[in-house]
Amino acid sequence: MDECGKLKAVLDDFSKAMYDKLMAKYRKEGYRGWDSPECEKFLIAGLIEHVSKSYSGNFSPDSLIDIANYCMFLWNLKKSHADVE
Repeated sequence: MDECGKLKAVLDDFSKAMYDKLMAKYRKEGYRGWDSPECEKFLIAGLIEHVSKSYSGNFSPDSLIDIANYCMFLWNLKKSHADVE
């Protein structure tokens, strides 16, 4: 497999893991509000919390999925805000 194929494969695997984790959380807790600008501080705090846990030695593939999901939420808020301007 060439480099582009490997990148696509890992991105597909990673995004599926992100999706699976979000759907499990949604089914369990009914998670909402991630796309509301009012939640930005909550999302930043969650990101910092997960990065801090990972940095302090509690590093796992699962924690990276949490970090990626928080980054995705924040990216979406900033992208949506930029689209409005």
